[in-house]
Amino acid sequence: MTSAEHSHNQRVAIFLNRTKVQQWTDGKMEIRELVPDLVTFRDAVVHVSKCVGDVPIRNILIEFKP
Repeated sequence: MTSAEHSHNQRVAIFLNRTKVQQWTDGKMEIRELVPDLVTFRDAVVHVSKCVGDVPIRNILIEFKP
């Protein structure tokens, strides 16, 4: 499933399972592997996402107020 274009504030992302995501940001495409129990800080972004792994993306996002 591909998401509609959407935005996030700065946030902490905690991935709960191993899968892959394809994302388009500012006209650039990247594929990233999501690793369980990995905690990452992510900058504010506007993007489109698509799960390209074998299982759906399961994560917890904690977004900070702007």
